[in-house]
Amino acid sequence: TAPFAPFAYTFAGETPADVGLWCTVSVALVGALVLLVSRLDVAYEEAALTVSREIGRKLARMRSGGGALAAIGPGRARFRMPAPPFLRGAGPIAWRQAVEISRNLKAVALSFGLLLLWPAIIAAVAAFSDDGLSDRTSALAGSVLVMVVMISIVSTQNIGFDFRRDLDHIAFLRSLPLSPVAVAAGQIAPSSLLLGVVTWGAVAVVAHLAGFAALPALVALLPVFLVLAWAVIAIDNGLFLLLPHRVDPQDAGFMGRLMLVMFLKFVVLGAIVGVATLAGFVSGVLAGGSYALGIGVGALVVAAADVALTLGVGAAFARFDPGRDTPE
Repeated sequence: TAPFAPFAYTFAGETPADVGLWCTVSVALVGALVLLVSRLDVAYEEAALTVSREIGRKLARMRSGGGALAAIGPGRARFRMPAPPFLRGAGPIAWRQAVEISRNLKAVALSFGLLLLWPAIIAAVAAFSDDGLSDRTSALAGSVLVMVVMISIVSTQNIGFDFRRDLDHIAFLRSLPLSPVAVAAGQIAPSSLLLGVVTWGAVAVVAHLAGFAALPALVALLPVFLVLAWAVIAIDNGLFLLLPHRVDPQDAGFMGRLMLVMFLKFVVLGAIVGVATLAGFVSGVLAGGSYALGIGVGALVVAAADVALTLGVGAAFARFDPGRDTPE
């Protein structure tokens, strides 16, 4: 650590003389390093061109759709994706996106890495604590549950295995002899299944470790997360078809459009969850405080919203004009 010591001493100096001395030494070290690098007889042009081409390919993948993590690029799947039933054309469309997910598992893992980090922290607290999860850490687990759900909603910007990834292929999708609703359902299904299962798994681990619910009850909540994930992905696709855009980190206006889309997403999702919560609460009260009935009614309300959202996405897809609406 000796080469780094002068920099630390510069920040830790107690007198101006100490700061000046170690600052001089630090500047001298940086200058010597720059001089050494400058005198190395290495041709960087070829390496710079190679790196530039790779950066260009990454930016092209990002602009073609799929979120910021599309820059990682696809790989070879380690397993074969079984073909689903036809389902009026929704099955093959969903199979194609599922294959894309299987080829981009590294990007998916990075996208959900932060989501799965919190259950790991709670598990570590419970494992290394003598009395398991105390009241204080149980309160922390409650906050973590909310955080996990919020992160899962935001993380869908980077798992666009749907219309967002197919921005340059919408003309081909429009040419298929399939109904717009079937195409919309096939595009939404894989991402929503992935999001729902991962979010439910993270929530189930935290809730089980904190003692909030028994394991059978947590398993019964899986359909709730699946219908909620369908709503999240359907809103993402509907807003994308209405406000098509390309991922372009070099464009300052991209962040403004992204924030607008995120705001509209939370407004629509908040309205759906609010109506479902109210319906579930009223049903539970009328049934004598039955939590199961309340959750079931709320899930049915979200499922009804899923149907409406899927029809809306199909209508937006049918109105999408690839010649005029595809951004440059």
